[in-house]
Amino acid sequence: GTPSRVDRRTVDVSRLEEQRGDEGLPKGFSFDPDFDPDEFRTTPELRSQLSCYVTRTTAATADLVNSNLDETPTYGGWCDAKGPRYCPSI
Repeated sequence: GTPSRVDRRTVDVSRLEEQRGDEGLPKGFSFDPDFDPDEFRTTPELRSQLSCYVTRTTAATADLVNSNLDETPTYGGWCDAKGPRYCPSI
């Protein structure tokens, strides 16, 4: 699913597994025909990499989520949009 977006300053990541970004120059990816991978690789502000952090959940958490799916926009029926913006994640 789509990773959660949280304010990095509010999370203690010291006990989480770090996933670093690309080593060296990152590889751009786009379906945009005007996308220039060479510009992406040579523009410093586009090369900035942030680490991601892996968390794990438990069966109890999965049960809690599953028992409350009707409270979510997509599964609750009050939003019929589909796609990555509405991808459920915790």
